[in-house]
Amino acid sequence: MRPFVVLFVLYPVACLLADDTALNDGSEGPMPVGGLNGPESIIQMVSETIDVDMGRKMSDVDCHFTFRSHKKSGNAFQLVGFPDLAAAVAEAERRTKKDVSWKYQEPTTGPIENMQTFVNGQAVKAELKYGWVSFQDGYMAFAPENNEDRILMAWYTVPVSFPPDRDVLIERKYRVPNGLQVYEVVIFNYSTATGGVWKEAIEQMVVKVNLRDGLNVNDLEWQEGRSVEQIHQAYCSPDRNEWKVISRTELQLIWKHFEPRTEENRREFRLATKAAKQAAE
Repeated sequence: MRPFVVLFVLYPVACLLADDTALNDGSEGPMPVGGLNGPESIIQMVSETIDVDMGRKMSDVDCHFTFRSHKKSGNAFQLVGFPDLAAAVAEAERRTKKDVSWKYQEPTTGPIENMQTFVNGQAVKAELKYGWVSFQDGYMAFAPENNEDRILMAWYTVPVSFPPDRDVLIERKYRVPNGLQVYEVVIFNYSTATGGVWKEAIEQMVVKVNLRDGLNVNDLEWQEGRSVEQIHQAYCSPDRNEWKVISRTELQLIWKHFEPRTEENRREFRLATKAAKQAAE
């Protein structure tokens, strides 16, 4: 073949909650495979299912990824990492004892809480590791020490063996604080761009959203029909016609055979509520 009446803009390009991505071990920590133009992993992310239980302050997320090795013989080994940009900012400031948030595109969600990882149904402990990266169009690439623009990144990592004759299932379950804007706008943002480093296209993604804490689909803000005064307000993405409303509190999004590396409109999905004075009764 992985991320506003006028409100102050807090919405970034790189949201990172994101798909699991492929990493290699390096002398300065994990190194992302590929990036936007580099080589892909020999492993394919065949499909993903993302269940989001979104409240007014917190969201509970359950991600299921199906991986398939394209190595012709023998097992393929890959360090798999789930990004956490908010944790990276906190660690960078701890190390430097300085405010370095200006180097980062402010994360709308995070940091991740209570990360649980399962490989083929078996619980495994993911290790939070840090490495140096630079961003290009939402993609992370390894950045050496002489790169002045590099930033610290964090991943929940687990080494995984991928056999040639069967798929590997990886599940990530966690809780995360939502992003907030003035007028009580609530944002949940998820990047699929990091899934682009896996081999070939992702055959299918299914996102299932359940709204709680009194939220319903009429509380969501969409790009269509917004006034000039609302131009800087966060809104749901992709467009409303791509989402299926299941019930008053449930939505579903399905993408088939997509390539985040080359399809810019397949690099994230986002949920955002209306400003409080506009929200449905």
